[in-house]
Amino acid sequence: RKRILWKHSGVLSCLPKLRFLNLYDDKLTGPIPVTFANLSKLKHLNIGQNQMHGNILSELGSITRLQVFSVEKNKLTGTLPESLFNLSTLQKLSIMTNQLTGHLPKDVGCFLPNIQVLFAAENELYGSIPEFLGCLKELKVLNLYDNKLMGTIPVTFVNLSKLEHLNIGQNHIHGNIPSELGSITRLQFFSVEKNKLT
Repeated sequence: RKRILWKHSGVLSCLPKLRFLNLYDDKLTGPIPVTFANLSKLKHLNIGQNQMHGNILSELGSITRLQVFSVEKNKLTGTLPESLFNLSTLQKLSIMTNQLTGHLPKDVGCFLPNIQVLFAAENELYGSIPEFLGCLKELKVLNLYDNKLMGTIPVTFVNLSKLEHLNIGQNHIHGNIPSELGSITRLQFFSVEKNKLT
């Protein structure tokens, strides 16, 4: 039986001290409630593995203490709000396995100094992979598998000295694999399968 959390979502805005909210795999439907933006002290928000639809609200960018944000494995559509990439405290961002479109912000690496995990696989993202991703000094996992990304592999990835997992397979990336990537000594998993590399 499906449950619609959002019918009572106003209750959540009455919990101003809430720091941790995990609704993973609860068979929830409906859009993400805008009232989440009122949870100013929230650090962990996981609403993944449900059946939610609609957009990722730009208002969520006002939760400035957020460290973990996951909406993976839903039915979300629309483009990514740039406000989401301005959360300087964010350590894990997972938007994978939705129907999201648009491109990653070109300056994505400038405002996420603490990000360690970025999952954006299995969406409809297009455009080139931003070179500024190379500025994410704390990044350990980057998964952009199965999108519609184009362009070349950024040489700036060489700056990701803590990177352990890099998956940019099943896209439309062309060009060469930069030899400089061999200097990422902590890299344990690297996949560029199903692209147009030469």
